[in-house]
Amino acid sequence: MPRPLPEVFEIDDAGLVSVYDEMPFWSAPFGLALLAAARVRRGLQALDVGCGTGFPLIELAQRIGPTGHAWGLDPWKGGLARVREKLRLREVTNVTLMEGVAERIPLEDRSIDLVASNNGLNNVQDLDRSLRECARVARRDAQLVLTWNLPETMVELYEAFESALRAAGREDDVPRMRDHVSARRKTVAFMRERVERAGFVVERVELGAFPWRFADGEAFFDHFFIRLGFVPAWAEVVEEAARADVFARLRARLDEEATSRGGLSFTVPFACIDGVRR
Repeated sequence: MPRPLPEVFEIDDAGLVSVYDEMPFWSAPFGLALLAAARVRRGLQALDVGCGTGFPLIELAQRIGPTGHAWGLDPWKGGLARVREKLRLREVTNVTLMEGVAERIPLEDRSIDLVASNNGLNNVQDLDRSLRECARVARRDAQLVLTWNLPETMVELYEAFESALRAAGREDDVPRMRDHVSARRKTVAFMRERVERAGFVVERVELGAFPWRFADGEAFFDHFFIRLGFVPAWAEVVEEAARADVFARLRARLDEEATSRGGLSFTVPFACIDGVRR
């Protein structure tokens, strides 16, 4: 079974937030695509839905400049505390932070020129309601730019996971693993339909991908972000009594792959929707 996080860590623990914030490799490729698509101008009113620890919120605010304003929304208290410290130290004054969820955005109707979400809207409880809220606060002709990772994310890992489940006689867990993937990683067609249903017109979809390379299974499962963001959900796929066996088999398969190929490489494909409010 993969090594768990230290028990002292809680989601709002300042140390954990600080360490998490030092891992922009996950959000950066998505965020760079978002920033390339965002049409910034003087006086722009921007909203970052799911701003986390401040990327790309602060970058957007600085690109807009003091004539405009950026609003950051997130339910994560610890993340918002980290953003406040960054704003203070960087002397960025055109940002307002809001603790809350995308299903209930605390802004007035038709008040925003740019709605951005970097791998955030795919993690909300109610996507349709969240997109309707984005449409409500968006002015006519406002831009929507959102990014998310696609269902094929780390397909190489999930193929090995499925093989490990079957080898352990856990065929009944395979559908649960597939449900875990489909619950958070939506296709372009799915997201496009939901975005347009909410009142936006999708003008462009950009696709991208980046590799995630590891020396072997031990390095992969010991990586902090894997332990933080992935292992807990993977563990829920398998009942507790069988987890040690399944994950031992999975690690062995990854080690075999690493030996034969000189390392592991997992693909992370993502999409960026560029839309407009009509």
